[in-house]
Amino acid sequence: MMKRIITVGTDTSYAGALRDGDPVSQRGTTNRRPTQADVGRLAGVSSGVVSAVVNNRMDGSVRVGREAEARVRAAIAKLGYVPNMAARQLAGGRNDVIGVFTYSPIFPTAAEDFYYPMLQGIEEAAEHAGQNLLLFTGGPVSPEGTRMIYRDGVNSLQLADGSILLGRDSDSEEVRRLSADGYPFVYIGRHTEEHGDVSYVTANYAEATTAAVTRAVGLGHRQVAMIATDLWHPAMADRAEGFHAARAALGLDTAPVYSVPSTDPVDDLVASVIDQGVTCVFVADCLVARAAVAVATARGLRVPEDFSVVSLSDYPGGTDPELNRVTSVLTPTLDLGRVSVSLLVELLTADAREPVSRVVACGFRDGETLARVAA
Repeated sequence: MMKRIITVGTDTSYAGALRDGDPVSQRGTTNRRPTQADVGRLAGVSSGVVSAVVNNRMDGSVRVGREAEARVRAAIAKLGYVPNMAARQLAGGRNDVIGVFTYSPIFPTAAEDFYYPMLQGIEEAAEHAGQNLLLFTGGPVSPEGTRMIYRDGVNSLQLADGSILLGRDSDSEEVRRLSADGYPFVYIGRHTEEHGDVSYVTANYAEATTAAVTRAVGLGHRQVAMIATDLWHPAMADRAEGFHAARAALGLDTAPVYSVPSTDPVDDLVASVIDQGVTCVFVADCLVARAAVAVATARGLRVPEDFSVVSLSDYPGGTDPELNRVTSVLTPTLDLGRVSVSLLVELLTADAREPVSRVVACGFRDGETLARVAA
């Protein structure tokens, strides 16, 4: 098989360079990447015409006829020319590349990770939309251990046309700056005013919590309570809102919401809730649910016959059979990833980039920790 060598020669005509079986002649034998100038010489057009074809802007300031376009595309194929992504973006073109950035210092690639299904959804939707994915994993890390978008004042996401951001501990200042810079992005998770007016996709935790409380009351539970962790976080605040809405709609006289830091143990609080006569407790996640089950069991109660526990999130999920038996609201992680791509593509193709949001319905797992109140 003839080895393909790129050299510089004297025959720069289109017909001469594309003769079947002839290698492209250029001066020297270097293996450097072909440039737009090389493509232009081979096709017999200017670099401006090549740029217009590469960036699909043939109706702009540089008009390109069909014959010239065909010559350029044939030259590109012959030379194996690949556009420089950064240069193409500076020229105002699109790379058809979507970035994915996580504030977590470890990218969520393990199947048991809560965010892993989101990446699956992002990948599926990107492939369907004809977009490539660029995972940003080497950015600077803050003293608190979270990744940062800006390095020395420069947005590290700019190689992508737009990006999807995920992670619990986002940097509000960076998010506001990203929005002010006009860079298109979608955040997975509801954002508040402190982050500025940004586009985001979130789960409908409020509605899911209301539905879960309604289900428990339908099983005879009138003495209920909620244990929230980090109530300052928007997702947890949404759950509390849904709990309050159910309490008002169902006429529950006493249905307190307790808030504790996620780093604090909840054993004493669960014991206090039991002493108050609560028959069903709604908790922040499956880890808190496991602790609540352990406390109730240690006090001689049967779960769910004597005391029911409902988790308002399937975090951390994974393959732990003990956690998967918990009755729980299910975060639509796969759909959140899919919808985030759809929304970002919408922003990239729209004439105006006004921030928009999408809310995705949660699921529910019946589990084994919720039952009818014992007679």
